[in-house]
Amino acid sequence: MNVVNSICILFSLFQIQSLFGQQAIPLNSLVIKGTHNSYTCCSDCFFGQFCDDDCPVMHNPLREQMDDWNVWAFELDFSVEILDNIPTLIVGHNSSTDTWSHTDWGITLKDFLVDIKNSRTFQYRPVVLKLAKKSNWGSFSYAHATDWQPLLDNLLLEVFSKESIIGPNKYYEELEGIWLPIPQLAGKVIPYVSCEGNCSPLQNPNETEYTFIGEPLPRWPINSDFSTDSIEWSTAALSGLYNIIASDDYQHDYNFSHIAPPNPIYIKSDAEEIFAVVNQYGQNCNSFNDKGKTFYVKQHGTFRFPFNQIEEAYEESQPGWTLLLHTGNYSEENLIFTKQLILKAEGGNAIIGE
Repeated sequence: MNVVNSICILFSLFQIQSLFGQQAIPLNSLVIKGTHNSYTCCSDCFFGQFCDDDCPVMHNPLREQMDDWNVWAFELDFSVEILDNIPTLIVGHNSSTDTWSHTDWGITLKDFLVDIKNSRTFQYRPVVLKLAKKSNWGSFSYAHATDWQPLLDNLLLEVFSKESIIGPNKYYEELEGIWLPIPQLAGKVIPYVSCEGNCSPLQNPNETEYTFIGEPLPRWPINSDFSTDSIEWSTAALSGLYNIIASDDYQHDYNFSHIAPPNPIYIKSDAEEIFAVVNQYGQNCNSFNDKGKTFYVKQHGTFRFPFNQIEEAYEESQPGWTLLLHTGNYSEENLIFTKQLILKAEGGNAIIGE
């Protein structure tokens, strides 16, 4: 049957069964993937000092991290430089010229925020933003939070609009301190700020209408002392001690084995079971002799690594998630849905069943 005609039938089934089945869970009950120094791409300029053996790809542009690698949270270091007599928020690590990022990605914070907004997944789920003000470089005139914070708030408003920003006021007043489920946070950005470097108390950022100070969600960093073994991850997550952001420094978890599934979950009937990815930066990042080496990623329902069966996607889905079917024929029959989901077709008709 045609997917467009089947939506109404399936929705009736979903709505009835959702009364007895699983309910959509709030954001703070998910382990989501975040990247550290999200603007960083591994290249010869690093001489391998930021990489290790588990880093086959490093970071891609932010929209690709979201759409292809299932990243939900970003860290963007920034400071203020004067460009053409205009104070401009610049992404970088040690200076505006030492950004650690690819020149094609842009240099302004606006470039990176627009990239997030233009991703295919942003309309389906929220993005958590850690915005870290660097104090060891940038214009001295904008060293104090009272000087740079208004620039940051105005930029967030320019790119995302007031309705799309979940700041402290909206969280504490409108959300009443309870995080909503993912479907209700679709297309929202949750920004928080920190001051990194030699910051005096007077230079620390202030919580504003649009930005939290510190992390609004519990953070779970990966470091050299913590194994990425799936059993340890599951145990730690279920303990309630670490239940939100798994900070994946440089694509350690490129097979997505420890985190919430993507939303939407993308399905393409002719998708491969295993995807060969050419490593542009070096399979072993401590050595640049392996550039161009191929590694392999299994199906995970992202735009780059879609499932080829609806049933597989359904098993991975959370209540309220969207199953997005690429145009094509899906021969599966007798599918049973006990979660409330959204079923959509992309690029034309998707036929389910014989």
